[in-house]
Amino acid sequence: GIVHPCKVYGALSVARPVLLLGPKDSHAGEIVDLGVGWQADHGDVDGVVELLRRLNRDRPAELAEKGQAASRLAAGQFASRTMRDRFADIVEGTLAKRA
Repeated sequence: GIVHPCKVYGALSVARPVLLLGPKDSHAGEIVDLGVGWQADHGDVDGVVELLRRLNRDRPAELAEKGQAASRLAAGQFASRTMRDRFADIVEGTLAKRA
């Protein structure tokens, strides 16, 4: 529960949908829930195979939609400036509480 796949941000920034093979109850799972991809639990081989088959059939529309959502998310909520500002606010807030 403490490892975060940072590559998800790279995928978002190049407008690619994400397939998370991991727990839904995680930060990466929260990102996927924002409409940028799919999630499958570890060991759910049948579920992943079915998802990939469905995507192969419906590929153009669904992949494009998730990719566009990923691009919007990367440019907005996960933009470098936005993330730096949020991080600075957290650090400053924590330091102010200690003072």
